[in-house]
Amino acid sequence: AVGSKAVFYGVSAGLMGLAILLAAYERRRWGPASGSGIVLLLVAIGGAILSLAGRARPAHADNFQVLYEAESVYGWVRVVDERARRARWLLSDSSVLSVVQEGQDRAVFSYLRMLDTLPFMHPQGRKALLIGLGGGYLVGSLYRHGIATDAIEIDPKVVEAARSYFDFEPTGALIVDDARYAIRKLDEQYDLIIHDSFTGGSMPVHLLSAEMLEDLRRLLRNDGLLALVFVGFAQGEEARAAASVYRTLGQVFAHRRVFVTRPGENFNDFVFLAAERPIDIDPARASTPEGQSALEWMLVHEQGMDESQGVLITDDFNPLESMQIAKAEAYRQMLLERVDVDLLMW
Repeated sequence: AVGSKAVFYGVSAGLMGLAILLAAYERRRWGPASGSGIVLLLVAIGGAILSLAGRARPAHADNFQVLYEAESVYGWVRVVDERARRARWLLSDSSVLSVVQEGQDRAVFSYLRMLDTLPFMHPQGRKALLIGLGGGYLVGSLYRHGIATDAIEIDPKVVEAARSYFDFEPTGALIVDDARYAIRKLDEQYDLIIHDSFTGGSMPVHLLSAEMLEDLRRLLRNDGLLALVFVGFAQGEEARAAASVYRTLGQVFAHRRVFVTRPGENFNDFVFLAAERPIDIDPARASTPEGQSALEWMLVHEQGMDESQGVLITDDFNPLESMQIAKAEAYRQMLLERVDVDLLMW
């Protein structure tokens, strides 16, 4: 109802008040000297806290301009312009939901470039479902190919930021709700379903299970295509999470293919494709040179997967969060290396 900042400072003020009452009691019990000392100590601590809370911005924070910030039930949503790179960031806590660069039409994130190729894989497609709105880039990208998109986003503040600062305009239904609940109420058929909820720091694990994928398959046309975005590892023990996603997709769909944004690297963005039909990616069959080059680029990024080290993820048994601890650490380290710390903290 009031936001975590108000709760934090309210509880602190309450504890300070209790401490002052205790100081007054001690003063009557032990004499003025002890009570005065405690009160002075509390005043000093309170002053230090207020001083830190109201300290001036560091000089190099002038590189950033906060255009929008709001605290929702789900996180601290901000839109920040970075002058040096001429970039606009959409953040929720320390998760990057979207970034665009001035003067560029194409996506900054490589995994979005992969998703941009979906219309070339299913040129007859005219209706899509997007789970996880971000800045709304994919809605506009699909619309340029004549595809209307229904979008589901849980955080109304993210929707507000996308509309006001990322030129997002719905091309289909806009559903502000938890995706797990929302898809069960849908009675539509889609040519493309894009599940883009696993690229940030948090893991909404209830959105990835065999049961959830069954619900999505119900909404997919017989010749439709599901794309699921996932961040994880390609090798070693940490690769169990991606292998588990691959295995779970195989439990629900007849055909799967996997692509990564950085071939040969361990920590990667994965795009899993799943369908009831064979997933044919043939650049020669593309109707435009743009489509041909896009599909050729995709094939270079295809990744082999071994599902044997994975587990079947279900609502009853979903160890995805614990398997992704190393991913969370790697993601935060990557943010510190590639994103200015002041952008995350200021």
